Amino acid sequence: KSSNDTWTISNNFIHNCAVGWYATPYVTTVAHNQDNHKVYNNVITNSTDIAILIYSATGSHADNAEIYNNTIVSNVSSAAGISISNGANFKVFNNIIQGTSNKQMTFAYEDYYTIAESDYNQWGTSALTIQTHLYGTDYHAYTSLSSWQASTELAGGGHPGTGDLTS
Repeated sequence: KSSNDTWTISNNFIHNCAVGWYATPYVTTVAHNQDNHKVYNNVITNSTDIAILIYSATGSHADNAEIYNNTIVSNVSSAAGISISNGANFKVFNNIIQGTSNKQMTFAYEDYYTIAESDYNQWGTSALTIQTHLYGTDYHAYTSLSSWQASTELAGGGHPGTGDLTS
């Protein structure tokens, strides 16, 4: 379906698949955007690629996506536990990502995105890697919680992981 907004994926057990959950706003002759999503209270295990993916083609966007209260376990990914691209005001909080073999999170395959909130995520015992601007001009890889928290990746230059969920 094209240009659909305001949908929710919740309370699912997704297992033994390539991509646990995938949305893709795309562009043909016009942009087909998907805004105001919520992905929460899901358990995703044994994905072979990405557990939660919102991939927006260049020229389209997925604004105001909220990904929270998900448990991602044993994701043997070459990509990431959670991956989001091209959009504004992403909120990723209170997720458990355990057993990913590569990256826990990636934001923005190019340069158009803003993270409104990233807090209270549990990374598990795997080596931490969070990447931003993955194929863009300002690529960053954060490999420790302290470097991620010290970054200015939140909208307006805020620091991830130092906020308050009540604000």
